[in-house]
Amino acid sequence: MLVVFLITGVFILLGILYIFHLKREIRRIIEWIEHNEHIYSVNVFDKDIENLALSINKRITEDERKEHQLKKQDKNFKKMVANLSHDLRTPLTVIIGYLQLIRLEKNVNEPVNSYIEHIEKKADYLKKLVDDLYLLFWSEAIESEVDMKSVNITEVVTSLLKEYIQNSKRASEQLDIRLPHGNIWILAQEKILIRILCNLIDNALKYSTGDIMFYMWGESEYCHIQISNPSDYISDEELKSIFDLFYTKDEARTKSSGIGLYATRKLVIQISGDIQVNYEAGIFTVSIKLPLI
Repeated sequence: MLVVFLITGVFILLGILYIFHLKREIRRIIEWIEHNEHIYSVNVFDKDIENLALSINKRITEDERKEHQLKKQDKNFKKMVANLSHDLRTPLTVIIGYLQLIRLEKNVNEPVNSYIEHIEKKADYLKKLVDDLYLLFWSEAIESEVDMKSVNITEVVTSLLKEYIQNSKRASEQLDIRLPHGNIWILAQEKILIRILCNLIDNALKYSTGDIMFYMWGESEYCHIQISNPSDYISDEELKSIFDLFYTKDEARTKSSGIGLYATRKLVIQISGDIQVNYEAGIFTVSIKLPLI
């Protein structure tokens, strides 16, 4: 009788230990599930637990496949919209050009000229929206495709500013430029760098109430670019939101779509840079730091 009691007690004890071991293994499986990780081993001899682990692994693999597919579809969609936006820019430019030519005709009477001027303004605004849309989806689509190379930023900036001065009367009158005498080299993609600079210069030309200061210098391990201009009052709260998508101080959105600075920040980050904004004593400043080679 005593032997039976002892054997029964051993089996009960083993059963309790097995239950505790099983619970510990289930907790371990739950942790893997919470971290969306595959279950690589099961430390318990139980066919049902092993089947459960296999089923979970299969589901995780399927979810990963679907996530990869969705990311690919999202990327392709962004590329498609960017390409479509790019294609729309050319006919809009042609339309605006022809409208300007028609306005130059001497035999166009005043009412017609007024209609043409109104159409031209709307077409110009539409082109700006398309440009911003292209910039947004282009910056999203290239996120993992940035081919970084050595870039002489002094050369790039000098060439770009010359174009602005030659093609824009306002730029030639308002830009105060200070560049270093020597060459500064950074690791970036030139196309992205030019897009960043164009966005910031265009933004300054659009909103500045006076001269625009464009300063660039090399210091320590960084190339610094600073674009400053007199501006209407900007509160600290507005500064915190200035890089948010679709944020615009202009409620009527007659000047801005709220895309430019958001996309600019994304592009700066993609070439391993940093961008900050500041408003002090009536001056709005955008500061960029890019690592030197």
